[in-house]
Amino acid sequence: MRILHWYPNFQAGGGVANAVLGLALGQARLGAEVYVAAVRSSYGPLYEPMQVEEVRLVEWEPNRTVRVRRACLRQPRSDDVRRFQATTPDLVHVHGEMNPDNLWIPQLFTCPMILSPHGGFHPQVFKRRARMAKSLYFQIARLMLYRHMRAFHALCGAEREHILRLLPDAQVYCVPGGPNVRVPVVFSPSPPAEDSGRVRFSFVGRLDVFTKGLDILLEAFAEAGRVLPGPRIVLTLVGPDWRSSMAWLKHRAYELGIGDQVTMTGAIPGRGVASILQQTDVYVQLSRHDGFPLSVSEALLAGKPAILSDAIGTTSYHEVALLPHVRILPPRVKEAAGAIADFAHRLPELKRSAEQHEGVIREFFSWARIAGLQLSTYDQIIRDSV
Repeated sequence: MRILHWYPNFQAGGGVANAVLGLALGQARLGAEVYVAAVRSSYGPLYEPMQVEEVRLVEWEPNRTVRVRRACLRQPRSDDVRRFQATTPDLVHVHGEMNPDNLWIPQLFTCPMILSPHGGFHPQVFKRRARMAKSLYFQIARLMLYRHMRAFHALCGAEREHILRLLPDAQVYCVPGGPNVRVPVVFSPSPPAEDSGRVRFSFVGRLDVFTKGLDILLEAFAEAGRVLPGPRIVLTLVGPDWRSSMAWLKHRAYELGIGDQVTMTGAIPGRGVASILQQTDVYVQLSRHDGFPLSVSEALLAGKPAILSDAIGTTSYHEVALLPHVRILPPRVKEAAGAIADFAHRLPELKRSAEQHEGVIREFFSWARIAGLQLSTYDQIIRDSV
């Protein structure tokens, strides 16, 4: 089977790009012939260079670019169009939405096509910045793009509902995602002990204060620290600055009296993320909305007890929700503070639970399993299209 993954921003890196890379590599290792189509980037990636190894990269350069606010429509050159079509894919898998570049797809290919919004249809997307532009894009895409899609891929049940709310007649299937393949996590529920007896919490992701609930996290962390009579807690925020959020977060931490307990690393390579997770006692992510963040997969694969917002799509799977060392709660300060204090107290018990569930976690987040599920779905879509 020949598959073309279309994600023009692949070379810029980031969560969607790494999800595409994991899926593409998994499918290639199962014997598929896999291509990724991406714009040749003149800027550095968000985290580290994208390397595809077993996957063939089809890079293209825009003939012209039309920009509206942060969005842009890039027209492929005629020779790039010929190179796309020369891959003769059996199926095209489009990734990411609110992306005008996707509108070219029905003009470029006649084979079956599917689309993964990767959180692009979440209600919050239409409520925040550039609401009118996003609504206009959606109306255009409904006519030019969505009606050509044989199916839509949702990363979780919540995303399936978001898709059907906007496109009630769409065919939608659910398959989860896996970790960043360049974060080589090692299952280590018991990191090296610290002489100080501190309990180490961490968060990994871009420092988007609203989406990732980092304001909630800081307040909850400060409140938990006030009620904990025993070990001192510390927090590491791992990820790139996002619209000058790092300065705000540092200022807010000092306002709350926890400035010396919070460390921000900025963007670091995958091996650095894996190292920090290995040194972590508890992972915490209190997103207001999040589809299927790779960081949660990585933390659970590293054997970490985790405190997670119920607005994270990963938590809608029973394989995650039923893990006894995972606490799922609404993204609110009081509930989160209670969980942070509780996990600090019960850390040895939670680590033992993580060890007991290693097999379940590894199977659920396996890219081989996920890639196989996607290939089976592709095969059915292709056969139904004949």
